[in-house]
Amino acid sequence: LTVRENLRFSANLRLSKKLSRETKSTIVEQVIEQLGLETCANTRVGTEFLRGISGGEKKRTNIGMELVLSPSVLFLDEPTT
Repeated sequence: LTVRENLRFSANLRLSKKLSRETKSTIVEQVIEQLGLETCANTRVGTEFLRGISGGEKKRTNIGMELVLSPSVLFLDEPTT
């Protein structure tokens, strides 16, 4: 999956079913922009065998998967490592 697809999957799975597809898409695009993932949004994340995005981009993608929920608090353990 690409970065955008991962965020969209998280949004579709975890956000209210009452939200429209367009609203969820808008949220995903805002998170991509906030985390500076525009340049790699359509790049596959990759696996241990297939090179994809960088390690920092993977971390930001994982954070983005939580940010689509607009949490009031988000605890990060060593976010800069």
